[in-house]
Amino acid sequence: MRLIALAAIGLFLTAAAFAQSEDIRVAVISGGHDFEKEEFLTLFRSIAGIQFRLLEQTDDDSAFLENIDDFKYDVIVLYNMGQNISDKRKENLITLLDKGIGLVVLHHAIADFNKWPEFSNIIGAHYYLEDVKQPGKEHPRSQYQHDVNFHVKIQDKEHPVSKGIEDFDIKDETYKLYDVAPDNHILLTTDTPTSEKQIGWAKTYKNSNVCFIQLGHGADAYFNPAYRRLVSQAIRWADKK
Repeated sequence: MRLIALAAIGLFLTAAAFAQSEDIRVAVISGGHDFEKEEFLTLFRSIAGIQFRLLEQTDDDSAFLENIDDFKYDVIVLYNMGQNISDKRKENLITLLDKGIGLVVLHHAIADFNKWPEFSNIIGAHYYLEDVKQPGKEHPRSQYQHDVNFHVKIQDKEHPVSKGIEDFDIKDETYKLYDVAPDNHILLTTDTPTSEKQIGWAKTYKNSNVCFIQLGHGADAYFNPAYRRLVSQAIRWADKK
């Protein structure tokens, strides 16, 4: 119980202490999708040199973007699956990215804001929550598969996100039939048949470093050493402080 209490104190710093921290200040966004919360938080508690806050979004919204006048974070980590985002919040997210706030997108956050086309441009991908049947464009709903044991190949061993990490095996959820932008800098690939080949990449949007890592459904991923290092290095690369 004492360890849990100490972890909670570390998670919820006072506003003043958080704002003055020399560590990378990270906003971790959840909501719109179930996940193993305590196991997930151990991932961020294991990363040295960061202070983070879990901002749990309710009612499938994006309230953390409502007012950015005093935005205290260096990096945003999306682990939500929200669909509702107002025009004001869209503009605020783009403003933050224009200021160089880093963005790390994990797992099901690929399906955020599915009807906002610019979000696909921001993250370099589009996951289809439903079949698309429109004049000039038809696309089936994207697919997912739970509890797949598969091999991950490090495509770029010199990029700061993936440097020092060897190819590894993981048990995780896979996604298939999502679009991947042709100009993404691919970091991770897999040949497992239930997944798209490209499962991790880096890119820029406005003045922001953006990284997407498809992995990260549950505890099997959260405690995988290679995944932990990927997330840690993605946050460090995204930070421009």
